[in-house]
Amino acid sequence: MMFDDTAFLRENVVDVDAAVVGISRRRWVHIAGPAPTEYEALDLMGRHRFDVLPIVEGLEVIAYFETNTWGLYTSATRKSVTQADLIPFDVSISDVIRRLAIESRLFFFLCSHDNTPVGLISVVNLNCRQVQVYLFSLLCELERRLADFITRSAIPDSELTAMFFSEAIRPKHRDLKTRYDNDRRNGLELPIVEYLYLSDLVKIVRTKRLYTHLGFASGGTFGDAFGPLVTLRDSVAHPVTSLITEAGSVKRLWSALNQILTVLPRLREA
Repeated sequence: MMFDDTAFLRENVVDVDAAVVGISRRRWVHIAGPAPTEYEALDLMGRHRFDVLPIVEGLEVIAYFETNTWGLYTSATRKSVTQADLIPFDVSISDVIRRLAIESRLFFFLCSHDNTPVGLISVVNLNCRQVQVYLFSLLCELERRLADFITRSAIPDSELTAMFFSEAIRPKHRDLKTRYDNDRRNGLELPIVEYLYLSDLVKIVRTKRLYTHLGFASGGTFGDAFGPLVTLRDSVAHPVTSLITEAGSVKRLWSALNQILTVLPRLREA
């Protein structure tokens, strides 16, 4: 009997595509064609706080209105749907974020394989639960693999304890030290890295010059790469905090996500 174990070898256990995050044309708010006025469109867009409004005639999406300034419902322009406005409905959410950032876009129409618009995805949709879960899964793997990488580097626990739990202990580490001490008194001797924050793990790699094993030339370039990841981790850890708060947010999100996707393979091989 032939046995295929590829299902057991998957690295990504949370797969999120554009359709999960976007909205289907069966559920979107639209305006009927063929010639709706800007006034009618702005009234509908303002009431729903939408910056893109599809124009539908029969079964066809013939065009759309877009506000001239996002979030300001005083003027809008009617535009034709072009190839540049389309992205496949089943593309990964990482590709959506990449294209939104690189192409300086705020939305895409989701299309079927024959380029028929079947949905819509906007930067504001990136604040949804599914994107938070996707990012958290990546950050969880990043943090675990970074901790494992440090553990395999054989840095004595005494050095790490002195680094974070010394007499000059920072307020944020006091509760961690209490847990660490209680566990040891109870016979549970776990590696100190299991008690630390992502920012602490980054500090260890930089201080102990382990970054060269991950392909970074200096502590500065390593710190520049991981600093935004610590910020993103703090945001993702608080689900009520919006990832996208203004148009420029998506570029920062892609920069951090791209860094995660770049460094994870290095950590898997390190």
